[in-house]
Amino acid sequence: METEKTFADSKRTVCLGTGEAKFEVEYQESLPQYCEDVERVVRCVCSHAVTDYEYASGSLRVTGRSRISLVYISTSGCCLSAAFEERFTKNIDAPVTDAFAFAQVHTCTDFTNYRLINQRKLEVRSGLQVHTEVFAYMEQSQLTDCCGAILRQADAQCLEVLDAGLFSCDFDEKFAIGQHNTNISVLIHTGAFAVIDEVRTIAGKMLVKCRAELCVVYENTEHNTEKCCFTVHSSKIVDVAGMTEDSHAFAQVKIGSLFVKPVPDENNDLRRLEIAGAFCVSYTAALVSDTQLVTDAYAIAYDARVQTGTVPLLRDPQFFYDGKTLSADLSFEDTEIAEILDLSLAMQEARVQNGLLLVEVGYGVAYYDVSGNLCCKDGVTRLQLALTDDKCAGFVGAGLQSFDYILQSANRIELRVNIEYSACLYTQAEMQTVTDVELQPCTAGESPVLTLYFAAKDESLWDIAKKFRSRTELIQQENQLTEDVLRQQTILLIPGV
Repeated sequence: METEKTFADSKRTVCLGTGEAKFEVEYQESLPQYCEDVERVVRCVCSHAVTDYEYASGSLRVTGRSRISLVYISTSGCCLSAAFEERFTKNIDAPVTDAFAFAQVHTCTDFTNYRLINQRKLEVRSGLQVHTEVFAYMEQSQLTDCCGAILRQADAQCLEVLDAGLFSCDFDEKFAIGQHNTNISVLIHTGAFAVIDEVRTIAGKMLVKCRAELCVVYENTEHNTEKCCFTVHSSKIVDVAGMTEDSHAFAQVKIGSLFVKPVPDENNDLRRLEIAGAFCVSYTAALVSDTQLVTDAYAIAYDARVQTGTVPLLRDPQFFYDGKTLSADLSFEDTEIAEILDLSLAMQEARVQNGLLLVEVGYGVAYYDVSGNLCCKDGVTRLQLALTDDKCAGFVGAGLQSFDYILQSANRIELRVNIEYSACLYTQAEMQTVTDVELQPCTAGESPVLTLYFAAKDESLWDIAKKFRSRTELIQQENQLTEDVLRQQTILLIPGV
């Protein structure tokens, strides 16, 4: 029969699935003409950052930058350096959908190997991990009211994902070395890590401020090794549809491009450094909303045919904002460290898995061995922090704020890493909702005037009222109850309507 009904159309983003892909890239690099020939490679490390992605027919095509840093001893005995940049593209399997919205993409460097082809050319091979989370738009029509039917409505606090993406912001600055430093002869090594200083949400936009801490090691004109530290800043405003001041944003940053070169000052002395490059930022923006959904329905004077559907939700979001000091040991076999020249760290990736905050930090240790040779060790150390005992998924923004280290023995270094993080953990759930109700003439008899019912423990008053075509508020009033679920077995009087 025709009844007056009200519907509401909803459009939400849903997570179709997460994925992990591992692959390798291979490059061949030739030294610039101004560089001397290679006698011995001290350090060759490759770091990666994803800069963009495209989705097409169940495939996520990611593009990114590879940054290769080379430190070597030349044939004349000098310690020199060179930097190279490459681009990579990789197709990654993703869920198939016609309503793709956006994807969250993070990358982490697994390893770097190299082979010296000749004194001016080397081959670099590096492994990557790419973690993805794909979102799609889902449009549904939900019943909100039906004349002649009793509707059960449930309230749920949910996380609505507004956007996820990638962007870059450039920097180009000049710095003078300290007044007590001697003029620069050649650059040896540059250690750098990037930090998100601030994420501010406003109407329709998001402001992200980035900072890079750099430590430049160089040989001066007196053939001594010196180093100096600098800080560069950059910021960018990103458009995010649906963003408000109450929204939440989580961002991670990596240095995607970096070039450092000495430049003369006003006296034509090499006492200045030009530092240029780009930050690569990945972000997720979300909004907490109170959602009301119709989960069941019945009628007293009619037979009700209820149609249902399933709505995927990110429920009960929990937020964490904190800073922690995490420790790690770096142990190197067959190595005897006499003096550490420089130790650099850079955050590779932070993610949430089963309620744990997992942080991957890349390290580079430049040191002199007991024979006085300059050597280097590079790798990745993995840190973790328990946020909750529940196996929750989530979004995270994290940054390396500072670190220090102690040389515990000739082959072991103790790291203390200070990180700041903001995280949102949620429970992925599917809620069954009512999409439509059809009312038909009642085939059963009228509701009885009064019925005696033996109710079970944890039984819902809604289910009882639906069974007897009564109302929950009448059952509560008749039996002097205040809760919707029975805590123990009891005998109830069920009034008719």
